[in-house]
Amino acid sequence: AAEALGKIGSKEAVPHLAKALKDEDRDVRRAAVQALKEIEWQPQSQEEKILYLVAKKAWNELVKIGTPAIPYLARELEDGDEYVRREVVEALGEIGSKEAVPHLIKVLKYKRWWSKDDRDVRKAAAEALGKIGSKEAIPHLAEALKDEDHIVRIEAVEALGKIGWQPQ
Repeated sequence: AAEALGKIGSKEAVPHLAKALKDEDRDVRRAAVQALKEIEWQPQSQEEKILYLVAKKAWNELVKIGTPAIPYLARELEDGDEYVRREVVEALGEIGSKEAVPHLIKVLKYKRWWSKDDRDVRKAAAEALGKIGSKEAIPHLAEALKDEDHIVRIEAVEALGKIGWQPQ
């Protein structure tokens, strides 16, 4: 439907397409982005801009927006694609806000036994927590020192060092 609305090129389609940016289905969101692009739509609010950029996977642009983008990026941490989750984690680290810390801690602890790629997401979470430098992350990074994957353990050590933690 979003594709058809975009092909029509009608400005009356804009409210429906903007609403589609919030859809649970990423294919619907992607189609809405394409349709909005075709009719040269401009976001009318910061939320519309953020939703549009999230659907476009324009992580660098979201980093420029900063803290207001965090809740929208955090939703993308549930994406089934490890690559998307890793990119989102990296964007949260680049934003550098302590508001991202609880989301990154959750990712750091997330493991699926069948997915080796989750290791890269957890590694990226440890790195992002080190960049942010929040003391709140210390116990979680210390726990990551026991991770079964050595790559995650190494990144946890580096992150703890950046935060200034010393073993007792």
